Amino acid sequence: MRTSLACVFGLALLVGISYGAPEATAAGLAKRIQDANPASAEGARQVISLLHAELLKPASQVSSAAKGLCGRYLPTAIGGMKRGHVATCALRADAYEALAVCKWLSGDRKSASAMLTKKLSLLDCPAEGVDGVRRGTRLASGWLQPEIMEPIVFKQRSSVENHPDASARAKRAVELNVQALAEARRQRSAVQTALGKRPPSGLLVLASQGGSSSAKAGLRRDDVIVLAGATPVRGMNQLRELSVKAPSTPITVYRRGAPVQLVLRGGLTGLEALEVPALK
Repeated sequence: MRTSLACVFGLALLVGISYGAPEATAAGLAKRIQDANPASAEGARQVISLLHAELLKPASQVSSAAKGLCGRYLPTAIGGMKRGHVATCALRADAYEALAVCKWLSGDRKSASAMLTKKLSLLDCPAEGVDGVRRGTRLASGWLQPEIMEPIVFKQRSSVENHPDASARAKRAVELNVQALAEARRQRSAVQTALGKRPPSGLLVLASQGGSSSAKAGLRRDDVIVLAGATPVRGMNQLRELSVKAPSTPITVYRRGAPVQLVLRGGLTGLEALEVPALK
């Protein structure tokens, strides 16, 4: 999940409080869901769309309300979707994707993994623009857990390689998935190298554009930003907001297992980063 792009890794990626906009209250979100009646066909469609949009944000921007309510209402909405015969491929993909993230954020990694491998990855509907394996790979990459999807992607690659008539689309999809998993492995290794024995948290620097405030501060690829002043860094929006409150912002990054003190001046610009999920 690259936080400077719209839903790149879902992922990505991927904890904390939403900055820059008021967080929806649990009561308010629950009322919207209940009013929609998730057990009905149209209500199921509305609830899946609502929770998918909320849960597929970078994890630091997902409201606590959505985290608390998704496990209760998404299964109901999925049931309503099936009973109401509105289970298009795209809607099913959104539902399974949202439920996988819901399980992941709740700490139920086994169920999250199963949702990717046994539900989402089975969907392939080019007419609706749905490639379930691609979606699952993006999520697993954003969680820095490529091994969840590796068996499926490699099976997919073998299938394409053994069929000379495979479409250009299928070949390209496999190529992108293999690349995404390789990059996720590299990023996980970078996080572990940067942080050493420190528990995973913060932002993994993927790129720092020349001439930007992040480059001038000395941020390098594979640094992990953990503190802005004394505040733990959870996400890009939070760091950006903290950086505009003062002419300069001291930041602590970890590099090769050791803390490095830098100063960010003039607000945050030019940074491409991935929110670091909790790793096991």
